Amino acid sequence: MTKIEKLARLKNYRTRYELAIHNTEGQSYLIAYCESKRRQTILSAVNKRALELVKLTGHDEITFAKKSKDGAVMGDWSIVWTGRTQRDAICENELTWVGTLPE
Repeated sequence: MTKIEKLARLKNYRTRYELAIHNTEGQSYLIAYCESKRRQTILSAVNKRALELVKLTGHDEITFAKKSKDGAVMGDWSIVWTGRTQRDAICENELTWVGTLPE
């Protein structure tokens, strides 16, 4: 699918924000695009991708920051809002989706 086709699919939908997981080595992966930036949204997205995230991080526990905008941590990996919208990500460069990682 081309960038123009992806952007056209976003028309008339609410803004979605990029939720990603990254580590100190510079690896980053997309977890989901979400409509709100709440702690419950992070938990829901992590639950949907739990198997992939546990394989990636090697940890099955998630620790939340005091403020939901600061995200959460799974082992050495941080789950954060990147500050980009889905439209921004498509226009710039999209992160690799965690659901497509090799096993």
